[in-house]
Amino acid sequence: MNVLTTVCVACLVFVNLASSQQLPSTTQVPSTTTQSPKLVCAQKSNTSCSDCLAAGTGCYFCSETRRCGYYPYRKIIPSHEECASFSEVYWGVCFISLQTTIITISVVVAMLVIALTVCCCVCCRKRNKRKWMREMAHLENERKERQQRSEERRAERRSKTDEIRRKYGLMKDDAPYTRFDH
Repeated sequence: MNVLTTVCVACLVFVNLASSQQLPSTTQVPSTTTQSPKLVCAQKSNTSCSDCLAAGTGCYFCSETRRCGYYPYRKIIPSHEECASFSEVYWGVCFISLQTTIITISVVVAMLVIALTVCCCVCCRKRNKRKWMREMAHLENERKERQQRSEERRAERRSKTDEIRRKYGLMKDDAPYTRFDH
């Protein structure tokens, strides 16, 4: 973060110094007339790819016909009349064709979508697993409570049975009757 702040401050200082300097009185002010981007690109035909692309970001270069043209943003791909082979169209940089750029961007976007989908699935699965674990813990607690209540009822029944046996003198340990063995 400090490096970014330092770079921003340095850029601001440079811009302030550059704007504070006054132009000498002998310098002519350039004319304000500008050419249309289509015309600028067309003037760079029959030149190199780097010359064509240096004319502006709106230009593309067809290496097959050495034509420099204005990029048709509405169509994404230049027409067949402008450049016969789509793999020979260069836009932005001369070492990667427009076809390769579009394919690369598509692959990167697809990978990001797949990664996002996988992350969502993993998060949902973890959430479902936690939910399942909570439910299992809740069911286990209920089972233990039922078992404890059952044990309490069993002990209560046993004590009532023992009271009845004691009342009528039928206790197992002090019973006067014994089994007769032959």
